[in-house]
Amino acid sequence: MSKGRTSRRRKKRAERNKVEAEVEKKNILFQKWLKEKFAYKPTSLRIASCGDGGGNGVFARKAIPSGDPIVSIPRRLMIGVHEVTVHSALIASILAYLRKLDDEDLFLTTVQILALFLIEERRKPLEHGASTSFRPYISMLPHTFTHLLYWNDEELGCLSPHLSHKAANIRNKVTHQLDHLNLILLNMRRSTSSMTPFDDVTWKEYIWAWCCVNTRCVFSDHQASRKLRGGMRKTTEDNYYLIPFLDMLNHHPQADVQAKYDAKSQHFQLITLSMCHKYDQLYIKYGEHGSLDLLLEYGFVPTPDPISNLNDCIEVDFNQLCAAFK
Repeated sequence: MSKGRTSRRRKKRAERNKVEAEVEKKNILFQKWLKEKFAYKPTSLRIASCGDGGGNGVFARKAIPSGDPIVSIPRRLMIGVHEVTVHSALIASILAYLRKLDDEDLFLTTVQILALFLIEERRKPLEHGASTSFRPYISMLPHTFTHLLYWNDEELGCLSPHLSHKAANIRNKVTHQLDHLNLILLNMRRSTSSMTPFDDVTWKEYIWAWCCVNTRCVFSDHQASRKLRGGMRKTTEDNYYLIPFLDMLNHHPQADVQAKYDAKSQHFQLITLSMCHKYDQLYIKYGEHGSLDLLLEYGFVPTPDPISNLNDCIEVDFNQLCAAFK
């Protein structure tokens, strides 16, 4: 073996070890934060790097029988709109301002509020008080995404006309949300009653936060009967929650799991319906989505080998179908 090849292998191994050490350092701080702030300690699971650009994943420290929870997250760790207003004086003041203004054209949605909460926490200095900060959680989130919102014009040009139309709709929706949010922040800064010096949110900040919410939130209707706070507009995302640790699980199209909120224990649980072995990576399933839907909504497709997605299909329009039979 040549010295050059040996040197490259050593360098690659050193880089991998450096990444794994950084992941472990963040993981230790994150686990400490979960225990001190929410009294939660997942003893039978661990977070580790998946390697090859796969980000982090959750792995079993011991075997988990079928029918048992993979994770069981207490309600106090579920971060929804109502919880955010408790943790964030900024968002509470914005909603109070909108209630007082009582303008039907100025409002926030659940997605905007959760995104703004993540941006606010990300902007806080590292030395911010550990008792209130969510920085250990923020540090575990991806720094960037492969979602189409991050694609350049050349990459978007590779999509079919049908998918390009869907991509444009998503981009327009996110742009509108950002513009609307910044309009509210601008009005608050101009108002003498404003309590916030919060600067405008940038496109880069918002698409990062939007992707965190869109790709990591889970649905739970345990508070569905609770009225929305004033200053909010009702949407289909009102029962979305960020759940630290649970959202570290990666998607697998064949994951045999059931997600549910258990009202008796007041825990959100992910139940495995098949045996999980020690050291296995554990997965969640985002739903019955084909690879193209996963690409548009979440920015990835499952690795084709050895994973197969039974929801995959090829879309054809009427003209294409007629042409095939000519």
